[in-house]
Amino acid sequence: MTRKLCAVLTVMTSSFLFFSCDNFAFNLTFDSGFANGNGISFGDVPQNIKERVVYYAMRYAESDTYYKYGGQDPLRAIGIDCSGLVVMCYTYALEGTGYNLLLPDMSAAYMHENASDVTYNPEPGDLVFMGDTNSSTINHIGIFTRKIGSEVYFIDSTSSGSINGVSERHYSEDNKKIKSYGVMRLKRK
Repeated sequence: MTRKLCAVLTVMTSSFLFFSCDNFAFNLTFDSGFANGNGISFGDVPQNIKERVVYYAMRYAESDTYYKYGGQDPLRAIGIDCSGLVVMCYTYALEGTGYNLLLPDMSAAYMHENASDVTYNPEPGDLVFMGDTNSSTINHIGIFTRKIGSEVYFIDSTSSGSINGVSERHYSEDNKKIKSYGVMRLKRK
């Protein structure tokens, strides 16, 4: 992000003003795209969209959210679940870009199977698919934010243990809960 954009986002964050994407100019280019039965996959979601996904995920983490199964409330509301968080952050990030998600409501398992492409080198804004340690079933999702050493950081919504709501957490990259990483598929409006 440019310093000017970061300064604008900082001002907006401190005053809790949320913006339409029309306030920013986006230069979207997709070098490798192909059409398939599940929409258009671009291989790599443009960096500016991924940055905005992380931005909105951080806004949820900074809000007083709580985990609510099936929750997909707008940013100023409170209850949201893991897949609702991903859907809402992408919905906000895609405003004004000419692209949408494949569907307006998807589960973690659906996103894994039908709405993303596998990546072995996740970037901020990509997806982290998770599940129970001794299972291959995908039942949880987060938004990848960074990797430091062998620690994978992500933002998710959960009601696990002492955590109830949206927060940034991390697991070791060899944690059996992490099943795979994905790049979200998009479709043209």
